[in-house]
Amino acid sequence: MEAALLQKHYGYNEIKAQGIGVFEIIFRQFNSPFFYLLFIAGLVSFFIGEKPTALLFFISVGINIILGFIQEFKAERSISLLKKLIPQRATVLRDGKLGILLKKVFGSGRYGSAFRRRYCSAE
Repeated sequence: MEAALLQKHYGYNEIKAQGIGVFEIIFRQFNSPFFYLLFIAGLVSFFIGEKPTALLFFISVGINIILGFIQEFKAERSISLLKKLIPQRATVLRDGKLGILLKKVFGSGRYGSAFRRRYCSAE
């Protein structure tokens, strides 16, 4: 009963990540305040006649987009690989009996990782 209440309050013990496409990651880079700052500075420099400075700003915008994309792509790939490494089932001791539970039903509430270290073994 208490486990059901904790599970309802905290949710399942899962990494929630949706597969994000390459184009979505690229478009996210255009939502950065840093992107807007550099781009507007480049436009202002261009219109006041400082073309070399504007070019440097636009090159900085390109570098910002490329580095942001690489970093976010690697992070998404890492989350995907982590999901594959986490065992899907665990052997548990409850009421003196061994049983097998899905990993997602372990709560992250009051007992946390101390419970998992002491009473569970991953398969």
